[in-house]
Amino acid sequence: MDFVIVSSSLNKQDICGRLPHAGAMCLLGSIVSFDECNIRCVSNSHLNQDNPLRRTEGLSSINGIEYAAQAMAIHNSLIQDLAAGQAGYLSNLRNIKINQQWLDCHPTELIIDAHLLGSSFSGIIYDFILSTDQSEIISGRATIMTNVGKVY
Repeated sequence: MDFVIVSSSLNKQDICGRLPHAGAMCLLGSIVSFDECNIRCVSNSHLNQDNPLRRTEGLSSINGIEYAAQAMAIHNSLIQDLAAGQAGYLSNLRNIKINQQWLDCHPTELIIDAHLLGSSFSGIIYDFILSTDQSEIISGRATIMTNVGKVY
């Protein structure tokens, strides 16, 4: 497959149209770039007071995994040209490294990078990093199961 670089950012409406999430739960703001193995998204939703993942104390950095999972879902949908809303299930997390406690203490946009390590009929594996332009907040590896419950 040839590399596909986004010439103009895909916006929130484009993103939400490819995720099963709606409204405020669609966390990503735009797709900056992607190719066959990588995607970079950005978001400011961590600053929204109505962020559905926010607790009284703030927005924990562990929620960065959901931001990364949405970036992985969008990437998979773009490279395979999948229909909107095809289900995938986060099944495994490894090597999670949390460097900061809160996402919402960063007044700048979040940068979400995901790198596809491999895929098969039943799942995909990505490494991910959620950061700002100055620091890495959370990183790790995620396995997402696809085609769950389908009989072939």
